[in-house]
Amino acid sequence: QKINTPVAITISAGPAPLPIPYLVGKSESQAQQLLAASGFQITEKHDYSTTVAQGNVIAQDPNPYVNGTVGDTVTVDISKGPQLFPVPDVVTHSLLHPDTVSDATKTLVAAGFTVAVNSNENIFNLVVKQTPKAGTYVPAGTLITITAH
Repeated sequence: QKINTPVAITISAGPAPLPIPYLVGKSESQAQQLLAASGFQITEKHDYSTTVAQGNVIAQDPNPYVNGTVGDTVTVDISKGPQLFPVPDVVTHSLLHPDTVSDATKTLVAAGFTVAVNSNENIFNLVVKQTPKAGTYVPAGTLITITAH
């Protein structure tokens, strides 16, 4: 080793930047494959969505096209589809506790559904049928048709 000898120093600019791929709308498996192929790690969370099909990406963080580096983690939010709710039973099962169209409508609207009524407008106006049936799981806002006699 000689004293006062020039030494060449190379300073790294850091890892090469990689653009994060656009994943929104892609299937869960497509998102996994794209991220793995680019060298990114993936973290998944799952949420309900009425606009994105079940199993597809709703959102991602960081945003697409932002530069990352190999090994960075990208969080993807995967759709569970719409949240489903049970349809309440509004059919009259006993004349001791009749369910009128008005009662049934209030119950269904309070549960988050919309209502259509088929009725012959008789004096009793009791609910004799509902579609879909009680206990069926459907998205909020679903039209429930009640038939009254």
